[in-house]
Amino acid sequence: MIGMTLIAGGFFCAGRRASEPVMRFLAALGWRLEEVCVQGRYQTPVQDIQKATGLERGMNIFDVDLRGLFAKISSLPWVQSVVVERRLPSQVLIRLCEKEILAVWHAQEKRYLVDQSGKIILQLNPDQYDVWKHLTVITGQDAGTFFVDFYRLIRESGLELPRQAVYLRSGRWDIYLKRGLCAKLPEDQTLQALSKLKSLLPTLGPKVTVVDLRFPGTVLLENRAEVPQSKLLSKEKK
Repeated sequence: MIGMTLIAGGFFCAGRRASEPVMRFLAALGWRLEEVCVQGRYQTPVQDIQKATGLERGMNIFDVDLRGLFAKISSLPWVQSVVVERRLPSQVLIRLCEKEILAVWHAQEKRYLVDQSGKIILQLNPDQYDVWKHLTVITGQDAGTFFVDFYRLIRESGLELPRQAVYLRSGRWDIYLKRGLCAKLPEDQTLQALSKLKSLLPTLGPKVTVVDLRFPGTVLLENRAEVPQSKLLSKEKK
């Protein structure tokens, strides 16, 4: 083993990869793959990693193709970045950084998960809807792309994440909060409008259904229509 140097996860001797006899000798000493440790996995299915790596217990630790593993794991839908290390004598370490999900995009009767770059990760099956019901459902052409900056503005304003957000062709958003309130936002000065909405919410009564902030310096409120008492009584008599 004298004269060998560990470079980028592989053994080299005098600037060359260790010979097959040397590798067999080291493997005979117990330098075989016994464990694959995966860190940072939350959404990536274990079977996807197993299929991508193709690693088998007992294989020569030096037969593990780190670059190949990196390329295959990086192509998995949930993976943002990955680090693959060979840890002698018997372990391969895979450290994942998974994508952050910002919203569920509802388009053409289908739902998709959208990540922090506005790209679609995967299409949801109906039985998965409840798992992601805490996320904002967005609609509108290219809504996933434009929601990235809008999400940042919402967070900056301190407003709660809306239950639904509709991106309109005019380049502005209508949002629906959990209390059922609809807020119409302007094309420009969106952050100021969101901050204004946050300050208004504690003062709004339960009858307010729409807050229109599209016009600078003006806030228009729309109340829930009430059925006159006389009509209610007449319906009860019928």
